[in-house]
Amino acid sequence: MTKLSDATIHKLADALFDDALDYVQYDEEYIETVVNVINRFLIDRMGQMDEFLLSEMCLAILEKMNIVPDNK
Repeated sequence: MTKLSDATIHKLADALFDDALDYVQYDEEYIETVVNVINRFLIDRMGQMDEFLLSEMCLAILEKMNIVPDNK
């Protein structure tokens, strides 16, 4: 493949960016990873807790998180 210029790479990335956000945000592996990290955070900060409470708190935090471009 021919080497692409930096400008071309950035234009391609810009063109694909919104689709990439949607793809990542709804990807099962991404969601599972984020849930695991949030759960570890909650346990680290609050200690062991009931699974229901952990799940509800994780969901409440996850619902507030959005992947957004840094220029919007």
